[in-house]
Amino acid sequence: MKLGTMKRGSSLWLAAAACLLIGGIVSLALAQPPRGRPPAGGAPPPDARFRDPTQPSPEMRDAIEAAQTVPAGPGQSAAAVPVMPQIKLKARLLGAIGPPVAMLDINGRLLITHKGEEATIANPGGGTSTIVVRDVSAAGVMIEVLPLKKTMNLQ
Repeated sequence: MKLGTMKRGSSLWLAAAACLLIGGIVSLALAQPPRGRPPAGGAPPPDARFRDPTQPSPEMRDAIEAAQTVPAGPGQSAAAVPVMPQIKLKARLLGAIGPPVAMLDINGRLLITHKGEEATIANPGGGTSTIVVRDVSAAGVMIEVLPLKKTMNLQ
């Protein structure tokens, strides 16, 4: 049969076959359970093998907490270990008007500061640290972390 020479009866057969095919696909789609919903019997209990990988296990959480505290001596309470905070330089503003300013991200919190300023921050494991801004310049931001007595140049 040449293209374009179909008889009128054969085009009716083709249309009927297409309707049957579409009807079969629609009926199969309607027979499937809806996605995203648990089956009628309820959701199965969560499997321990498939826990959230971003959350530490209870054993790891205990190990982290143990590493952040100093064992107490006889008659003393446990003290928090000084921990170096996570510090990132987000921005610095150097201009002709006013002192240079730096924006720091310290343990996920923003701090806007300038030369000579001190800020006391809470450590995640307990206790506090003091951040002293020694210099804000084009070369970077020089800070000192007390009580660790660590000096850092953030660029």
